[in-house]
Amino acid sequence: MTVDLESAIQQFLKLGGELQATPAVTAEVVLERLVQLYRTTRVEGTRLDRDNDMLLLQWGAMQPMKADRPVDLRRPEEKATFEDAEFVFLDFTRQIFAPGDDEEAEFDDLAIQAGITLFYNLAKGDEPGSHRWISNPDQVESAIAEFRAVPLVARYLSTVPSRVVVVVSYCG
Repeated sequence: MTVDLESAIQQFLKLGGELQATPAVTAEVVLERLVQLYRTTRVEGTRLDRDNDMLLLQWGAMQPMKADRPVDLRRPEEKATFEDAEFVFLDFTRQIFAPGDDEEAEFDDLAIQAGITLFYNLAKGDEPGSHRWISNPDQVESAIAEFRAVPLVARYLSTVPSRVVVVVSYCG
């Protein structure tokens, strides 16, 4: 199915809200649902051969945003505030750049990141952090296998997080 960018964002925010409201949601569930959406939904104006629609899997430690509902930071009335402490996290982000036929379109002006971040315990300061890009649906299986093999990721995949944060924002 192909949808316009705003519809894709609304689908993501709805999914994020459902996951935030799910008792005992885990990273496995978030990964499964986000990958399902990525496999079945293309965004108008994107091209997979130009890395216009990708998934980003991240892990490590960072300060969580204070948000108990999905937040669309593209809206001027939405403000981001953060906790003072760092927490261990797993993050699942879809990055979309939908320039359509506009060859002059700038990534920093149009690209959107839609992320679901699960936070766990307070970070100790020695957590290894990194990421894995998935450039197209054909790479999903191998990338997820690599992601699951990371020791920090493996430790938290089935753990219920202390917080789930859902955010849509511009990349630039």
